[in-house]
Amino acid sequence: MGQMVSNMASAMHVDESAIASAFQFNMDEKELSELMTSLMSTTTSTYDSNLAKLGYAEPQQALGDRHLSQGLRDQAGRHLDSR
Repeated sequence: MGQMVSNMASAMHVDESAIASAFQFNMDEKELSELMTSLMSTTTSTYDSNLAKLGYAEPQQALGDRHLSQGLRDQAGRHLDSR
């Protein structure tokens, strides 16, 4: 059993430089920090939460409207009417 584990360990080789060259980050320190922060976040981003963060949602609207602003509801209505 011990020899099998030893053989398995020597049978596998990872080229660390190949893995490192496979990933290229074109980010500055601030962008990388923001990425890491968002990846460690426990909150889930949804369509509605993204609209709210961007200022396109009105939290006081009824849930049935999915928090869409009046302008977005008007656009959606026009789109549906044009079908």
